Amino acid sequence: MLNKRGNSSFQERKDIVSKGILILGKDIIECLAADREFGSGKFFRFLKKAEINFHIRIKKTTVMTKYKSKVSSVTTMLSHLKLHKYIIVPGKKIIYNEEVYVSEKKTVGNDYLIIASNSNPDEAQAMYKQRWTIENLFGNMKTKGFFLEKTHLKEDEKLKKLIALLTIAIRWCYLIGLWIEKSITVRVKNHGRKAKSTFRKGLDHFVKILNSFENLKYESECVFKVLSCT
Repeated sequence: MLNKRGNSSFQERKDIVSKGILILGKDIIECLAADREFGSGKFFRFLKKAEINFHIRIKKTTVMTKYKSKVSSVTTMLSHLKLHKYIIVPGKKIIYNEEVYVSEKKTVGNDYLIIASNSNPDEAQAMYKQRWTIENLFGNMKTKGFFLEKTHLKEDEKLKKLIALLTIAIRWCYLIGLWIEKSITVRVKNHGRKAKSTFRKGLDHFVKILNSFENLKYESECVFKVLSCT
């Protein structure tokens, strides 16, 4: 449906972040976390000029310059790392012709989590980890929840309205899930994550109410009260 292939351009990213700064205010933005496709010198420079702290993952093949001598890739310098060992490389390094801090962890399959930060590299891993909520959101909108990709809508305005409604529905289910978790013991698996996500608890409960509305009047009232708090 887009008039191009590939991911977003620098200008598109700049426009979106600028709009976010305008709406939220610069002072409320703690940092910007992004995945590998967003790493570029232009984007780094723009964020620095806008005074937005960032923690952006970079590709393991990225060239890093140190004291005017080039290293073939970031991983060449850090290949000695032990599995799951997280380190912050001392001092700033040159990535995409911009000075940044570099932190890294070797993961399973000889892969690396490498993060470029303009400041506060000690918080990089924790802040980048929060980016995973975006992947969870995509899953909830699609195969784990509302199956957005099955829509046959193709008009921009209709899609915008559909996504707006889904945004309310996802928020609603999440609030219902939080309400449920106040009165139950949340089971956590060995990997440290919940056996069932907060969103999934809310969605399942909402579907149950819709299917038995007449028999679950009290639950229905509670669910609508939860939404009214937003």
